[in-house]
Amino acid sequence: MVKMNLNDLSPVLSQEELADLENAETLNPIFDEDCPEMTEEMLHQFHGINKNLVSTY
Repeated sequence: MVKMNLNDLSPVLSQEELADLENAETLNPIFDEDCPEMTEEMLHQFHGINKNLVSTY
């Protein structure tokens, strides 16, 4: 297992990383048995975040 903090990441992206991000924008999601596409019924089961439960530190 690897532990990382956001501060460990370089603030500058390489050309390869930039190209990967640009290519990712054009890709469509791939659904399979482990991650099926959600039906309308499944989507309606989601609820908004209760602002009283969200705390800021």
